[in-house]
Amino acid sequence: MGVHFNHTQLNVFKTKGNGIRQKADFEGDFLRNISLYGNYTIRNAYLFGEYASSMDGGSALLAGSMISLHPRLSSVVLLRDYKKNFHTFYGQGFGESDNSSNEQGAYLGLTYQLGRKLLWSNYADIFRFPGAKYQADTLSTGADFFSQLSYMWYKKGQLSLRYRNRLKQVNYQGEGQTEHGLVNTSKQQFRVEFHYRLSSIWTIRSRVEANLFQKEYQENSFGYMLYQDVFWKSSAGKFQSNIRVAYFDAASYDNRIYAYEQDVLYASGFGMYNTRGWRMYFNLQYRLSRHLQVWTKYAVYYYPGRESIGTGLDQIEGNRKSEVKIQLRRQL
Repeated sequence: MGVHFNHTQLNVFKTKGNGIRQKADFEGDFLRNISLYGNYTIRNAYLFGEYASSMDGGSALLAGSMISLHPRLSSVVLLRDYKKNFHTFYGQGFGESDNSSNEQGAYLGLTYQLGRKLLWSNYADIFRFPGAKYQADTLSTGADFFSQLSYMWYKKGQLSLRYRNRLKQVNYQGEGQTEHGLVNTSKQQFRVEFHYRLSSIWTIRSRVEANLFQKEYQENSFGYMLYQDVFWKSSAGKFQSNIRVAYFDAASYDNRIYAYEQDVLYASGFGMYNTRGWRMYFNLQYRLSRHLQVWTKYAVYYYPGRESIGTGLDQIEGNRKSEVKIQLRRQL
């Protein structure tokens, strides 16, 4: 058990906006947070939780448990209640929002070891937003359901099948209406991924992912993406490289797909696969000496049939968008 206190002083007075979503935002030139946290283990159960307060009035509560129900079955339960007027600059509580406020929810996760090589992972997350948020000007609800079956080769690779369905409510203004109402949306995602180490120097990874987006009073839209990764490293360990070739076709922005990308040292990110095109990148790492290493990356998006990419100051003439990174590290 412990207590945490934090005081943040700003050099200017921060004012909140006048929009409907800014009514509960932080306003002032300093913020104090205090929290009480703890954990306890009893037999096969691990209990934990934290209660936090921003001293201008709001509070947040997170409590959960991890329980081994059977040698092959384990569970996690997590409850959260973040008030609309809870403010924190550094908190990163579990949830849909990135600011740990204006959210209530209950999460249940289950993993079952079907066999020595077969693992089944599932979770359900039910949540609500008591106040206005992005794309929803009034109280809204949602849910996130996930299930994945994984087959593993010991120290060799893995084959996984995944299904996910995200349900949310968003603003909708019909003809003749002066105020926003809410409509239900659903984004179902399907994924097959294969990862295998062919030898001590070669590894491959393949993925096929598709999604179906549904929204009331709107036609359904579909998107998919497939990629092939190849990893190689020299037997001496001086060279390492990897390459990805991906093709994607997303009918709308709601069908966009994100996928993690390899990068130079200390850099990482998720590529966004939207509209229709190709994504390719190549990474190379080389150890020049015991104390000197270099990393390089070349990446490009290619959109067939397009005359420009982006808008405004970010607009690029042509149908290719590329980037080059070079990083050198000298260890003393």
